[in-house]
Amino acid sequence: MLLELCQGGELFSRLLAENILDEGSCAFDAGNMLLGLQALHNHSAVYRDRKPENILITTSGHTKLADLGFAKKIDGKTFTRCGTPEYVSPETLSHKGHGLATDLWSLGVFVYECLQGTTTFAAKNYRSTYKKIMSYKVHERIRWFSDVSDEAANLIGQLLKPKAKNRPPIEQLKAHPWFATRIDWAGLQAREVEPPFVPHVQDSTDPSLVEPQPEGEGSVIPEEALRGRVGVVQGYLLISLD
Repeated sequence: MLLELCQGGELFSRLLAENILDEGSCAFDAGNMLLGLQALHNHSAVYRDRKPENILITTSGHTKLADLGFAKKIDGKTFTRCGTPEYVSPETLSHKGHGLATDLWSLGVFVYECLQGTTTFAAKNYRSTYKKIMSYKVHERIRWFSDVSDEAANLIGQLLKPKAKNRPPIEQLKAHPWFATRIDWAGLQAREVEPPFVPHVQDSTDPSLVEPQPEGEGSVIPEEALRGRVGVVQGYLLISLD
């Protein structure tokens, strides 16, 4: 799968630098992600690995889903337990099958993380994280570390419904007050909405904001050799057509 060089790097790096995002910035990124999920779901494909490391910032500041290694075309449900522990849904852990709504759960974790600086079910190890997720099925209590608007708290609560069937469909989510007051969906789809963050790069071949690939897992292309070459950065195939 070929993707243009997203010179802003991973959204994860931005979160590390800023800790939390304001609600306008978060809504912009979450809105882009919701459109990406809608495109996948319209083709009966579930994504299953939403996390800031898999969200890339383009040169213009828009965000894109990347790394579809866990994506799968399904007919109703699938049963493989996969994904990053802090973002997996209760139904994924239950081994009773999960469907497209598992992506909405991880979107809720993502929005929470952007606004709180930590994931909803963060723990010292993945087993403790799984226990927190399954415990949430019983009490449905979300711990808040900093203030958020009532609309944001409501949206997160809707996305983190323990039962998949109770999570709102994407069109209903797009009409939610938190999105409706912040997002022009047609403009966002057309990339006509001005991004809240635009990466500062020197030119069209500047990879300085792209996290270097660990040795042995791909090669980073030297800037002077990037033009007209192909290589791998963070597991993604990159090519410059200049």
